Amino acid sequence: MVFKDYALKSADAIVSELGSSLTQGLSSDKAAAQLQKIGKNQQKENDVSFWSILLRHMTSMFVVLFFIIDLFFVVLGEWSNAGIVFLLILINIGVGCYQEFKASKTIKLLKKYIEATATVLRDGKRQEIAASDIVPGDIIFLQAGDIVPADTRIIAAHGLIIDEAIITGESAPIQKVEKVLEGEVDLFKAFNIAFTGTLVVEGDATVVVIATADQTIFGSLLKSSHRAWQESTLEKAVIQLSKFIFLLSIFSLICVGVGNIIVKGIGGVNIIEMLVFATALMVCLVPEALPIVITFNLSLCVRRLLKMNIVIKRLSALEDFGAVEVLCVDKTGTLTEQDLTVVNTLQVGNNNKELLQYSGLTLLGQNVQHKGSFEGAIDAFLKKDNHDLLATLSQEYEYITSSPFDPERRRAGVFVRNKQTGQYWYVLRGAYEIMENACFAPSKAAHEWIQSEGLKGNRTLAIAVRMLKAVPEDLLQEEHDCTLIGILAFSDPIKRTAPAALEQARSLGLAIKVISGDAPEVCGSVAYALQLIDNPSKVVTSKMLEEASLEEKTRLIEEGVVFSRVLPDQKAEIVQILKQHKRVGFMGDGLNDLPALMSADVALVVQGCPDVVREAGDIILLNRSLLSVVRAIMEGRTVLANTMKYIKTTLAPNFGHFYALTIASLFVRDMLPMLPIQLLLVNFLSDFPMISIATDYVEPEELSRPQQYNLKNILFITVILGIVSMIFDFICFSYFFKRPATAMQTGWFMETALTEILFIFAIRTQKPFFMTTRPSLPLSLCALAAIMLTCILPYTSLGQSVFKFAPLDTHSLIFVCGLVLGYFISVELVKYVYYRVLSFRNDNGSSKAS
Repeated sequence: MVFKDYALKSADAIVSELGSSLTQGLSSDKAAAQLQKIGKNQQKENDVSFWSILLRHMTSMFVVLFFIIDLFFVVLGEWSNAGIVFLLILINIGVGCYQEFKASKTIKLLKKYIEATATVLRDGKRQEIAASDIVPGDIIFLQAGDIVPADTRIIAAHGLIIDEAIITGESAPIQKVEKVLEGEVDLFKAFNIAFTGTLVVEGDATVVVIATADQTIFGSLLKSSHRAWQESTLEKAVIQLSKFIFLLSIFSLICVGVGNIIVKGIGGVNIIEMLVFATALMVCLVPEALPIVITFNLSLCVRRLLKMNIVIKRLSALEDFGAVEVLCVDKTGTLTEQDLTVVNTLQVGNNNKELLQYSGLTLLGQNVQHKGSFEGAIDAFLKKDNHDLLATLSQEYEYITSSPFDPERRRAGVFVRNKQTGQYWYVLRGAYEIMENACFAPSKAAHEWIQSEGLKGNRTLAIAVRMLKAVPEDLLQEEHDCTLIGILAFSDPIKRTAPAALEQARSLGLAIKVISGDAPEVCGSVAYALQLIDNPSKVVTSKMLEEASLEEKTRLIEEGVVFSRVLPDQKAEIVQILKQHKRVGFMGDGLNDLPALMSADVALVVQGCPDVVREAGDIILLNRSLLSVVRAIMEGRTVLANTMKYIKTTLAPNFGHFYALTIASLFVRDMLPMLPIQLLLVNFLSDFPMISIATDYVEPEELSRPQQYNLKNILFITVILGIVSMIFDFICFSYFFKRPATAMQTGWFMETALTEILFIFAIRTQKPFFMTTRPSLPLSLCALAAIMLTCILPYTSLGQSVFKFAPLDTHSLIFVCGLVLGYFISVELVKYVYYRVLSFRNDNGSSKAS
């Protein structure tokens, strides 16, 4: 293994061997040449080809049934029928393959939006590049929260602790060092190596890349790293439903077959014909197009969200998101612009220059270009007052190391040395109320000033300093006996889109809870301005949660809207308590949000957050916007609503037709109530419009509440409307019973196909047909095409020769049209009773039906 050799060599020797430099890193030209030679730093994926998708569709249970039917026709010498069935197979497979292949391409498209990045040293400058462009010899800078992008040898480490569970299985994080190791080195003793995929828990480090892609330990252990499409919870449940229906249909058809033999005698039943008829009935009953509909639905929605700068990592999150009842968000960047500006200062003593100087020292070695950060705001403040100050400080002071911001400590520090005097200074910045007592003595004047700024909605940051005589072994142990220099107040204006987003959330029945690390005064001021609370003091603080009993804590969390100074474990606790009765979405961007993100039903993260946080997310926001999140919830509810439309539309009438046809087969001799090929044509004509159901509009009332999959309710409405379909089928059967077989089959075919197509427009909403939003144009056009084909085909030579239709006389045609109209009106009446009367009964205490 590559790492064993490098663990025994010095950092200087390794860097030299790889053609790099500790001060300059790799040159751009050399890195490009390396990348061209060894390839991208990413694991080879099992690419989903069109042919693999085609093979899977051809071997699916439902397509196999089609092939069996086709084989029966071939055996019987019915070549024209066999050709038509084969054409139906091609259409079914073709549509499914096209949609799934397009979906897999969508996944590939998403990857470029969520690709991991790394900070490297190239051409003597720090640069942020795609992790896939890293090559051996690159100097990389790691910090807490990063996922190590390649196998690396540690050059310099400051309190570096790494979780290697993904590689070694060890649950305890390991402290890493830069020193050369001796003796035999294995995975568990490689203390100066940081492996691909491991997590930086604490500290920071400078490392050099020694292996990438498949040459890493992770690459050698990885068997498969790609899954084209994640099966959703809804899809799994519906597939279980399909299997149940499949088994039920087999049992029913066995009973009908036995019944036919009993009624007609063994000699009166054509076994082959009955078997083909039975198999065709099964195919018509099971919703074989459901995977196509779900795939198309999700794919279309993902593309719509992508235009809104929302990336769906876990596609089933769309359906889960539609069921979210509570959304937990941060204040900063979500309700406010995260565009910090220093608007006021409080200096301790009379030396304002001293406050400017130490504020500037906190920027040494930091990324001051990050938009919305405290560093960026301080940098802008210094440039406004003294544009040369930061440059002067960089010449006078040497940056040595720093203590990164920690959510628990709520402060960060920079350790520097004055080049002229040789004195060491540890400069701290952080939350005043956390630092007082621990770092410096409290100040009543500072307390009053901070409270005053908080009521204005301004955030504050204390600056403190301590002089040291030497570089300490543990910097964090030196955060005491400091001197408070002053406090900076930062303004962060409310987002222009926040009021509209909150109003839309209310219309969706979505509860918004603000969980922030800011001071109570700041959180209360912003929430009051946005009308989230009616009093700025109605803020639940970390201390209140900590001191409350479990019962009181549950009440505070369920009733509270704004939470302040919340610690990471408390965020997770809030989510877990809310999840006891609600489905919860959590939106985060930092390491302190990680426990809550892992606990939530749906995790939303912001692009640019630490790697480990991004990995925990189901949905990634390329632009942080609450309005976009609310719209994504609407999309999730739309996906589920349209999928449910297909399930109800295909199951309810199919159940009725299935039992009507099987029972009718007992009463006809020397014929079938409908030929197998006619049944398959009905199946195709009714499914054809449903492929476009993903484009349909959803009633605002259906989006105003969380959408959830309920198998019991689906079966209930399916049985009721299935009985309606069966009644009208028997009416049709009675009318054509004494007529020629071709007339019966044609009339029943037209009645079945037309009722199934029109059923789409009856069941697509809960409102009466004439009061609904208009159906989408694609759905309407597909349905119109199916209706025209149903009405015209029996009068064509193709329909008569291939499908064995016979033209209906005028009276029969009028009867069929009247029967279809009566069916549509009956479904509307049943729907009215089901959704209005039964739901009304629920409001009065009875059991809910829908």
